[in-house]
Amino acid sequence: MLHQLKPRWSLEPIKNFSDRFGYSGGLTNLDFSRSNINNEDLKSLAVMSHMNHLRSVNFSFCEKIEESSIIFFIGKRGTTLYELSLQNIPITEQLFYNCFDRLPKLKTLDISGEYQEMQILKKILYQAILHLLQFILKVPLQTAQIWIS
Repeated sequence: MLHQLKPRWSLEPIKNFSDRFGYSGGLTNLDFSRSNINNEDLKSLAVMSHMNHLRSVNFSFCEKIEESSIIFFIGKRGTTLYELSLQNIPITEQLFYNCFDRLPKLKTLDISGEYQEMQILKKILYQAILHLLQFILKVPLQTAQIWIS
């Protein structure tokens, strides 16, 4: 069974695999780093059937994808992800405000790169601490925000 796939330039290898064998549910790791994947490819990947076991996805250095398509992908596939790599992808705090609750199993998030400004990283760290407190203290996020302030 195929568990890991690194398409070189596009989503086509996954579509071809699925069409040929009729199943892609065994895929747990997808590495699109430095590929030509674009926003439409990412949205197509998000809605592909039988992609329910993804654990790790790498979109690092993909110059053609935007934050909005990443948010869409996480909305559809985030609940199973343990690792997400967005190295050198321009992102804002909107990604985290929209996606923290959709990534309940996330253990590793790589957002390193030249696009990330220190202020954004501080906001992201602050939100991560709030979510950790929410988990530990079992309180709603709004309560944790008031408690920290």
